[in-house]
Amino acid sequence: MNGSEIAILVALIAFLVVGLSARRANSSDWVDLFSANKQASFLQIAAGMFTLIGAGEIVALSTLSFLFGFAGMFLFLGYGLAFIGVGLLSSRLVSTKEAIKSSTLVDYCKIHFGPLTGSAVLIISILAFFSLLMLQFSTLGLVLTNVTSFSREVVIVISSFVLMVYVYRGGMRAVFRTDIFQAILMFALLLVFVAQIATNGSQPDITAFESAPFAYSWGLAVVGFLVGICSADVWQRILATNKPQSALRGGICGGIALLIYGGLLSYIGMSAFAIDPNSSPDDAFFTAIGPTLAGDAPYVIVFLLLAALLSTADTELFLVSGLVTKAVIETYGKSVRPKYANYSYVCSLSVVTGMSALFAIYFVNLVQIYTWLLYFLLALPGPLLFGVKRYLSDFGIAISIGLNVCLIAAAAISGAVSIENIYLLIVPTFGIPLAIVILYLCRFGKVER
Repeated sequence: MNGSEIAILVALIAFLVVGLSARRANSSDWVDLFSANKQASFLQIAAGMFTLIGAGEIVALSTLSFLFGFAGMFLFLGYGLAFIGVGLLSSRLVSTKEAIKSSTLVDYCKIHFGPLTGSAVLIISILAFFSLLMLQFSTLGLVLTNVTSFSREVVIVISSFVLMVYVYRGGMRAVFRTDIFQAILMFALLLVFVAQIATNGSQPDITAFESAPFAYSWGLAVVGFLVGICSADVWQRILATNKPQSALRGGICGGIALLIYGGLLSYIGMSAFAIDPNSSPDDAFFTAIGPTLAGDAPYVIVFLLLAALLSTADTELFLVSGLVTKAVIETYGKSVRPKYANYSYVCSLSVVTGMSALFAIYFVNLVQIYTWLLYFLLALPGPLLFGVKRYLSDFGIAISIGLNVCLIAAAAISGAVSIENIYLLIVPTFGIPLAIVILYLCRFGKVER
């Protein structure tokens, strides 16, 4: 067993210990399991939102910055602004009766809009964040096989099992506990990378990069903002507190931390171009890091990528399996005894873990997986916005989301859209709910409510 393999095992054990140190969650109490009993601090919320960046995003942002310089971080710019916007918005929401009764975005939508909207958001969230969970596992398997003799299958199976163990025991408390640890580790290691690159003289020349097309860069920023503002994992952190100041400060600090981290990753991507402009953009992160840290690089990379992967994967695993469990319990609530709620949670957690690991082994196109995530989540912002303004009823919102999904699926299958022009979907996904509002006005002379 070489040093990198030992580093993997040490890191997994460290994360497992930290996760298991959280107080055991009551799996039959949804507020305790999903929201840490509504007692999350601003630091936990900020760390939780920042660590939504995963290993896939680290590699992707480095690649974009290799090609376009600082313009490559526009997607992160959108995410960061969304987190800040959620923080500002949530300062007035978390103390409302609807938010106090909600543990997830799905709960809030069911209470605020109605059961049809809640069900639509549930389906979209499960599909989107299952894709993100696959992305984290797939990225880890692809990357760590380059520095170890472990196979992709072994890396994915071991890491997914570790996640399942501590997520089952601690619920949202375990996720928050590991988020803080992982956030510190991710920032510290990336600062080490940047310092070493600067010391070794690999200074990027900002003028050497191609200019990203205006529509592409700002389109990604808008997509990032819309996706971030409607992400169930973002709102799950916000809904884990009933204190407006904690939500406000947590959202703002998490967004600022994400923007700083995105800037550092952009610097690394541009440094890769300075080191070897003829190298593959997909390998930008490793091109920059490898030569600067010499023999220590594999161990440091292992810790960074494991921290980044687990910080996102535990959230998505917990979110998806929890949403499935709640859907089952709420659907068959009268026939499922309370003592069996724990069994339902264990079954959902095991099935989601196994399926995501299995799919990650066979699906290795990381950009495509990440694009699926963006596709699914872009179906939500337009309809929900019209719903918030009370221009659409519960039925109207659900129909709009369904039509958006059909439109996006048709565009994706036909090859009309991809990650390069995904921003083109913004207009039709907002246009469909607007068209429903206009049709309702023409038919009845008033807005549907």
